[in-house]
Parts: sequence; structure tokens; C-alpha cells
Amino acid sequence: MAPTSRERAILDLIVHELRTPLSVAAGSLAQVLAGALSDAQQSAADRVDRSVKHLSALADQLRGWSRASHAAARTPVNLEAAFARALDSADARRRDIDFGSPDVPADVRIMSGNDLFIPALASIVAAVVRSAPNRSTVGIDVTADTTEVRIAVGDLSDAQESEFTAEFVGGLGFVLPLARAAIESDGGRIWSNTADGRISGIGLAMPRG
Repeated sequence: MAPTSRERAILDLIVHELRTPLSVAAGSLAQVLAGALSDAQQSAADRVDRSVKHLSALADQLRGWSRASHAAARTPVNLEAAFARALDSADARRRDIDFGSPDVPADVRIMSGNDLFIPALASIVAAVVRSAPNRSTVGIDVTADTTEVRIAVGDLSDAQESEFTAEFVGGLGFVLPLARAAIESDGGRIWSNTADGRISGIGLAMPRG
């Protein structure tokens, strides 16, 4: 559901408070990375850089959710562009994880009333990648009928469409709860396949444009 005006004000304040130290950290880190570093220092700086970027992405998602509204006019989202962003995962490259090429027909669009679907899809892909073994393949499947588009990321063979057990898996913070909220605010559904705290697959269905 969309946030109330009070919830929106609180989220905006949280984002503002996050943005200030993140901007300072990003600027300082850029100066460090511009210098000559040992291998160990470079590795540590790269880890910090990834963490700062991750926090910035979370702040952006919070800000977007604070502005979400059921009353917003829904517009088509290009799935090819959405997947291009979602699959650009530094963690996937670092761990040599490949993706099964999603076959997205050119005329298939989903409808969204906010700017959160693409970040939500990126969060879903990243969550499945996080649990995937090194040097493995994460399959992605896209199907559509006249009313909805269904996207499967990873293995959903044992998943029930009524269950989203991945929402509070440790180490993911509030990425997936926000993704779920974004998808459901657009009239979509989300479900998952998890075992022993590992996410093997996440599926979603969205209204077709």
C-alpha cells in the first residue's frame, strides 16, 4: 500500500539523514581511490565503495516509496530496459554468475504507477544472486498472457504463489520488503522459494500494458 502523509514525511526525513553521511563518505572514498593503494588497501576500499553504493541505492528506493501513490497514473515500463539494469550486478560479475537470457517479446510491457518497478526488479535479482553458488547460472523466464506478465528469477519449482518467505531473510535489510510493497502497489503479486535462509527463486506477476 502507498504510505500515508505522515509515513511519507518520516521516510523523507530518514532519506535526508542517510544522504548527508553517505555524500561525505562517497566524496572521501573517491579521494582515497584516486591515490596509489596496496592490493590489500584496494580490496578494502572496493568493499567500502560497494557498501556506499548499496546504501545510496537503498536511500533512493526509500525516497521513491515515500512518493508512491495508488492514485498515480500507470504508464508502460519497457522490460528490456528493466532487465538491463537488473542484470548489471557487480556481485554477479565478481562471483562469475551467469544469467539465462530472458526472452522478452518487444510488445510486452508492464504497467507501473511509480518509479519503483525497475529498482524492485534489480533488488529481486540481487537477492537471488546472493544465494546462488559461485560460477552458476540464475535462470530468468518471462511469460505473458492478455492481462499479466509473469517473471521467474531462479528456481521456483517448489514455490507457492501465495507465499513470500524471502521478505525477511537475514542480511538483505529492507530491500525485499520495499520491493514487495512497490510491486503490490502496482497491483502485482510476488512469491518466493526459500530453504535454510537461502533464496533459490522469486516470482512476480504484473498487470500487462
